Amino acid sequence: MTEAESRSATDPSGPDVVSGPDPASPRSRRLVDIVREAVAVLAAILVAFGLDAWWESRVERASMLDALEAVAVEIGRNVTQLDSAVALNRRQIEVAQALARATEAEIAGLTPEEVGRYSRFPEHEILTLESGALTAFIQGGFLQAMSDGELRAVVAGIATVQDELDEEREGFHAMDVRTIEAVLMRIPLEDLLEQGDVDGARSMLRAIVADEDARRLIFARSFLLSIYTDEMSRLRRRLSESLEAVRAGLRS
Repeated sequence: MTEAESRSATDPSGPDVVSGPDPASPRSRRLVDIVREAVAVLAAILVAFGLDAWWESRVERASMLDALEAVAVEIGRNVTQLDSAVALNRRQIEVAQALARATEAEIAGLTPEEVGRYSRFPEHEILTLESGALTAFIQGGFLQAMSDGELRAVVAGIATVQDELDEEREGFHAMDVRTIEAVLMRIPLEDLLEQGDVDGARSMLRAIVADEDARRLIFARSFLLSIYTDEMSRLRRRLSESLEAVRAGLRS
């Protein structure tokens, strides 16, 4: 038996085992430090990305709320304009229908103020709603970014209001042009030349009520203006409801 075999037989620990680097050695400590630094840098990067994303989200939400506030202000102005237009058109419908029912004797008995009011029967208001803030909101991508689906549908629906209003306007506009042209053809030229004078305006009104076709056209025109104005009133209520929904969204 060799000396090595003799040691193996008598040494219960068996053959020598090769151990790893000593944790207390400078090399091992350096490796641990490098790993710690790498983990710290990675954590700092992740935190930075998280903070950036959080901040960008806050900035985007603040921008969206500012844009939505502008939409709310614009809706409020449109509601006010609709109120004014509806009131004016309703008054003018009454004037036009009263003129179409009047007799020549009643025209002769009108006061100067009444003559002026009847002479302005063609006046009416065709409304073009403001849409700059709403357009900016949609084009800025805020509509698609809204998390509230119901509010998003409400805001998207506001964009169709002008189109719905214009559909009713087209029918009235054609009758308006036809009526005014027909009425002007029935008024003597000398009365047209003196329409700024009370007597000239009275003569114009007398010529209108003396012509049955002119009265029929005025009735038809006032009927279509009434339909258009009713649409204004309906859309005014819809915008008011939309405004309440937008304001509720701003408060939430």
